[in-house]
Amino acid sequence: MSEEYSPLPLTYIYSEAEHEAYREGLKKLPTYLPDPDGRGSGSVSTSQMRAALILVKKENTPEQVATYTAWWDKYYNGRIIIDIIVEMLKGIHSNEMFFRVLVKGADLDEDGFISRDEFKGILEILLVHDAKLAALEATTFENFVKEADINLDGKVSLEECVNWITKKQEALQN
Repeated sequence: MSEEYSPLPLTYIYSEAEHEAYREGLKKLPTYLPDPDGRGSGSVSTSQMRAALILVKKENTPEQVATYTAWWDKYYNGRIIIDIIVEMLKGIHSNEMFFRVLVKGADLDEDGFISRDEFKGILEILLVHDAKLAALEATTFENFVKEADINLDGKVSLEECVNWITKKQEALQN
């Protein structure tokens, strides 16, 4: 446990003011870059991942920090997108809400569907986020599509993906 802060309980629900304070705290990190088109809050380098996590006062294992960093490195070119990480923080107390933000953030081509690579990225975060989801690691993309594709169009929409993850998580809890 870090001596730099006292971690909050995992069940802690952040207020809207705390979300905004987190957003502003990230903007004060040395690697902050504003959003070039001015529509978003900007980003910080993944080299600041530990500092970004300390700002929310959640205890994270070195494995979690490494996995989160690798995910942002791979999918967001080494940048932590402030608007996405703040949305993740908003959903951290609700698995379905967290899953929704994760899936939306993983849809890199923004086509509304989950590709093989996007699925792999989602699994990487899920496995480190909640150890109880380790059973999902063996899921192939083909099985995921078979199980999650409710409307049988051969693709998995963001909503179908969230529903699949939520159902799997609930089944693994029992």
